[in-house]
This record gives sequence, structure tokens and C-alpha cells, in this order.
Amino acid sequence: MTSKGNHPSDSSGSFLRNETELIQCLYDSLEHQAGFHGFLSMLVDAVNGCAAQLSFIRRTPRAIEHIWHAGLPDEFLTWYLDNNMIEHD
Repeated sequence: MTSKGNHPSDSSGSFLRNETELIQCLYDSLEHQAGFHGFLSMLVDAVNGCAAQLSFIRRTPRAIEHIWHAGLPDEFLTWYLDNNMIEHD
């Protein structure tokens, strides 16, 4: 079984038609106050996905320091954080 994202969509050999815009959005996210939410949203759309998450995790004690997401329901994130599920991942 193959997904649409595994095949080049143009002659450049890249499977992301908007790769340049994605890279620029990633760099812009480094300085943007909202962080990586916009980049993750653009990435989800580019690969025809449903959700993406990027987390910065402290090693000891294991805890999430920062979390950026696109497409994840707030209820899920609240449950995940309130129950400190990172300890089990």
C-alpha cells in the first residue's frame, strides 16, 4: 500500500509541491511568537495528513516544556498534559 505523499508531484523529484514555502515557513517559525503552529498546519496540508505535533521534552524529570500542534483537538491535548502521559511514552 502506498500513500500519495510518496510519489513525486512534479519533475523536480520532490514529493512536496510546496517544499520551498514549507522551508521558508519553518525558518519564519523560529522567530514567530506563535512558534511552529503555522508550519505544522502547512505541513499537514502538504502531506494530506490530519494532525502533527512537535514537542520539546525535558529529560529529567520527563516533562513537556513546549508543545506545538496542528489538527489535534484541545480536549486530547488537555487530557495528555493533565495526565502527564509523557512519562509513559
